[in-house]
Amino acid sequence: MMRGINTTVRRLRRKVFEEVAALGFKADADTLCDDMEAIPYALVNDETEQYRDSVYRARAVVREQVRLAMGLALRPEDKPVHLTAGVEASNISDKYYEPPLMQVIPSACMRCEAKGYEVSNMCKGCLAHPCMEVCPKGAISMVNGKSYIDQEKCIKCGKCKSVCPYDAISKKERPCAKACGVNAIENDKVGRAYVNPDKCVSCGMCMVNCPFGAISDKSQIFQLARALSEGEQIIAEIAPAFTGQFGDNINARNLKAALEELGFELPNPEKKRSKTNNRKVVFDSACRTMFLDICKRHGLELDEEPSYGGRQYLEKQDYIRMKQKEEITVQQEMLNQQRDKVNANHLELARQSNHVRANEKVIQSQKEKIEQQEKEFKENFISNSDRILSQGELIEEQREELQQLTVRIEDVETLLDEVSSEAYDKAVEKVAKEAVLATRKDDIYLAEDSKRWIQSPERKASRKEKEYAIKRLDGLIRKIENAMEKAVVKIVRQLKQPEKKKAVVEEIKNEVKPSIREKLAQNVAKIQREEAERKQLNKGKSRSSDLEL
Repeated sequence: MMRGINTTVRRLRRKVFEEVAALGFKADADTLCDDMEAIPYALVNDETEQYRDSVYRARAVVREQVRLAMGLALRPEDKPVHLTAGVEASNISDKYYEPPLMQVIPSACMRCEAKGYEVSNMCKGCLAHPCMEVCPKGAISMVNGKSYIDQEKCIKCGKCKSVCPYDAISKKERPCAKACGVNAIENDKVGRAYVNPDKCVSCGMCMVNCPFGAISDKSQIFQLARALSEGEQIIAEIAPAFTGQFGDNINARNLKAALEELGFELPNPEKKRSKTNNRKVVFDSACRTMFLDICKRHGLELDEEPSYGGRQYLEKQDYIRMKQKEEITVQQEMLNQQRDKVNANHLELARQSNHVRANEKVIQSQKEKIEQQEKEFKENFISNSDRILSQGELIEEQREELQQLTVRIEDVETLLDEVSSEAYDKAVEKVAKEAVLATRKDDIYLAEDSKRWIQSPERKASRKEKEYAIKRLDGLIRKIENAMEKAVVKIVRQLKQPEKKKAVVEEIKNEVKPSIREKLAQNVAKIQREEAERKQLNKGKSRSSDLEL
C-alpha cells in the first residue's frame, strides 16, 4: 500500500493538476489549445528530472494525464486523435465527467505479470525440497542445485511458497489487481492492465497502488477553476480526512479561510453564519438536486416532494417493519450462535478443569511415590551401612584367621612334607589304576564284542556251542580283570618304595613351594585392599552423618 506516501508518482500527478488548474483560471478560447499543448513540454524537458526511459514516452504519459485532469477521455491507440480534441466541450464551468472514471494510460503501463511464482536467489537447494513434493503439477525441478519453476506447467496455486523454509519463492502479482477488491483489473489483448467498467466501483485503490502512475481518474479541477474565476456560487464538500492531507499545521479554521479566499461563500453572504445559513444546508440541498437530476437522466422518476399518510406511506412503513423484523431475526440467530459458542467454551473450560484436577492427582501421587522412594533409600542406606559394618567385622575376622594361618604355615618345609607325602600316595594309587585300566581296556572291549557277535541271530551255531563260547569269553574277561588288580598292586608297591617316593616328593616340594608363597601373598594383598576400602567407606558415611546433622 502506497497511500499516504509522498512518492514520485504523487508529485508528478500534483504538478499536472497545478498546470491544469492554472490553465482553468487563465482560460482563453483563443489560446486554450496552445496552452494545453505546452503543458507536457513544461513538465518534461532537459532541465527536469527524467523518470521514464525516454522524454518522448514521459510526454506521451503527461498528455493523457492532462486530458483526464480536464475531464476528457483517453485517446484511442488505433486512430490519429489530437491532444486538444473535444476540449471545447470541457471549456465550461458546469460539466459532469463521462464514465468510466478510472482509466489505464496505455503508454505508462509496464505490463506487469498478472500472477506468478518465481524462485529467488535465497534458494538453498535443500535436501528436503518440499516445494517439489507439494507441487500438484510437477512444475518444480532442480536445476544447477536450485529449484526452478516451469511457468508453462505452473497453475499459480502458491503451495510451493507456503512450504519453503527460507521464503525463497516470491509471489509476483500486479499491484493494481492486488489492491482491487472487486477483481475489476483484467488484461487487454497485449497484456496491459484494463479496468472493467462493469465491475469497477471507482474506489481509486488501483490508482493509488500503481507504482508507474499508469492509472488515473477523470477530474473536474479545470471546470472548478473556471467556475471560481467566473465568480459562480460553489459548494465545497470537505471530507473528514482533510486533516491528514495538508500537513500538521492545517486545521479546520485555516481550511475555511482558504476556501473563502478561493471564492466559496455562504448561501447568503450578506448575513452571518447560522443554522439556516451555512455551507452544510446548501450542500444538502445541492446534493438532493444533483441526485434527482441524475435519476431523471437515467429514466428513474422519483417524487421530489415527500408525502405523509395514505396507502403508499403505510406500505412503506410495513416494508420498514418487515426489514426491521428480518434484521431482528438475523441478530437473534447471531445471538444464538454466540450463546452456543459460549456454552461450548464453558464445556471446554470444564473439560480442561477436569484435566487439570486429574493432573494434580497424578502430581500428588508422584510426589508421594518420590517420598516413599526417599524413605526406602534412607532405609536401604542404613541397612547397607549395617551390612558394610558386618562385612568389615567379617573381614577383620578373616584377617585374624589369615594371621593365624600365616603363623601356622611359617614352617613351609614341614607343611610341604606332610602334604607332598600324602598327595604322592593318593596319586600313585590313582595313576596306577588308570594306567592298567587303559592298557587292558581294549582287550576287555574285544572280548565283549566277540560275545555280542556270537549272540547275534545271524550266527548258525547251536545254542550249546554259543553258551560254551560265551562261558569261555567270560572266563577270559575275569582273568584279565584279576591280572589288572595284580598289576595295580605291584605298581603301587614299587612306586611306594622309600627311595623312589623320596625323590618324587622332593620334586613336588620344589615345584609347589613358589606357588604356595605367591598364593599367600595374594591373599594378604586382598585382605589389605578390602581393609582400605572399608576405611574409605566408613569415612564417607561419617561425612554424610555430619551433613545430615
